[in-house]
Amino acid sequence: MGQQKDVFLSVPEWADFMDAHQYAAFLAVLDDEMERRGWSYELDGAAVVVEGDPPPRFGLVDLAKKCLQAQEDPERWPVVVAEHFNSLARSGAEMERLERMSFEEVRALLRVRLYPPGLSATVGRESLVARRVAPCLDEVLVVDLPSVVVTVKPEIVAGWGREPDELLALARENLREEEVGHERVELDGGVVIELFEGESHFVASRVLVLDLDPNLEAPMGALVGMPNRHTMALHVIRDLQMQAEATRVMLGWLDQAHREGPGSVSPHLFWLTPESELLQFETEDAVDGSVSVIPPRRFVEEVLLPLSRRLESPGN
Repeated sequence: MGQQKDVFLSVPEWADFMDAHQYAAFLAVLDDEMERRGWSYELDGAAVVVEGDPPPRFGLVDLAKKCLQAQEDPERWPVVVAEHFNSLARSGAEMERLERMSFEEVRALLRVRLYPPGLSATVGRESLVARRVAPCLDEVLVVDLPSVVVTVKPEIVAGWGREPDELLALARENLREEEVGHERVELDGGVVIELFEGESHFVASRVLVLDLDPNLEAPMGALVGMPNRHTMALHVIRDLQMQAEATRVMLGWLDQAHREGPGSVSPHLFWLTPESELLQFETEDAVDGSVSVIPPRRFVEEVLLPLSRRLESPGN
């Protein structure tokens, strides 16, 4: 079994959204749940590894964030943790069922979901059907089962007799059917942010099927952020000063929403090009504590310079 945790232990990087007391409380609740289930376990980075053959491995980041969201009522933490592992048990049962389902049975349940590359490192890229869509984003083939979203293993795809690219394309089309809440938010100075939110695990992933030209009239594309699976924010680029203010506002919001989760995707800002490519903005911390934003080269050439010339031309 686990051991009693010291409240003065250091908080690991993966849990930097917690303070030392919160982290110690989380470990204590986790330890109680492992004991209740009769599981011997070890902590390994951002995961708990349970004794077995092979030893099951469960990630802890989302679970810790779910607990923090209930921190106004700490007595709920044991309930949150128990429900989490109950869900994982259902996931295992539904995954076994998935392995017996035909392609026609599973076809309408296919989706793509955005994940940070850390998922590949945790489960092994060879265990996923995925493609890189940005330096810090993978598009992963999943099945949206009744109680859980599960990744699809390549051997299952092989059993269906289908090519991965075909399935990823089909899953993207299915993604268009997801219901997503949409709110138009106007900030000070007239900056408009299109905010998409919902309970669906695929809100952020909808960026993969956004059709900018017909729907949003965005010949220069849009700034977009997907901090967690339930949220996406977008600013259509039309004006140099507006995009600069939107960049500033969105970067601050993205960092917080990514840390809070659950289902954190990316803290980065992206340029969604008119061709629907995702190009990532980089940030650089200065010695004085300020943060420099480094836009993609194409963004400078195809957005910033033309907008600057338009601003400087007579009549503007």
